[in-house]
Amino acid sequence: MRARPEGRAVFRYPPPMTSTRIQRDPLVGLTWTDDIVARSASPGENALRYLSLLSSGGLVPVLITPKSSTRVVARLDGLVIPGGPDVAPARYGQEPGPRTQTSIEDLDALELDMVAAARARNLPILGICRGQQVLNVALGGTLHQHVDHPQWGANPAAAVHDVRILEGTYLRQVLRTDVVAVNSGHHQAVDRLAPYLQLAALSSDGCVEALEAPDLRLLAVQWHPEEMAEAESSCRLVEGFAQLIKG
Repeated sequence: MRARPEGRAVFRYPPPMTSTRIQRDPLVGLTWTDDIVARSASPGENALRYLSLLSSGGLVPVLITPKSSTRVVARLDGLVIPGGPDVAPARYGQEPGPRTQTSIEDLDALELDMVAAARARNLPILGICRGQQVLNVALGGTLHQHVDHPQWGANPAAAVHDVRILEGTYLRQVLRTDVVAVNSGHHQAVDRLAPYLQLAALSSDGCVEALEAPDLRLLAVQWHPEEMAEAESSCRLVEGFAQLIKG
């Protein structure tokens, strides 16, 4: 289940903004499905929790659904891809396995298109859980369609395992620690690492828990900070993403 990395993670500061620094609260897009209320009933997929987490970091989030045009990217300062259902295996050249769950075609299309549009404008991107997997697929990587991994119980805010933050990464600088306790609600994980992405954190069973590409202004975690928004690690993660945006 261990990812096959392309290279060792070494933190380098993001490139300077080509325009002047943002003087207002940054506007960030949060991808979502059209059924905003119904989907939000599931742990790890509560729109209000994501909106609250991003707002706490001085960001102004706006929901982007499949009915939105990718042209909205021109008005954004950053993009967030949240947790959600499985990414269709066809998106990374595989047939569905026996334990692969249902995917949502228009959500896959939306998020992959939005990542491409954001990359074209060099916008910072934050991936959370499924969002990490979407980023890896969008940039040419693959996924484990099912992994046996610790899962949250009745309380998704409770930490269920530790992750090791790799030395020399942007995430290590942001979180200011080498180990963080996290929750976990995923059954898929990164397999082959996409070019340009770097490992930033691992769990004891070898599962990829975070990815980054500071030069490309990309950051992703496999856990759900929005469900444990009061945790210091969650606050620092959002602050780190905001810093990528503000330059």
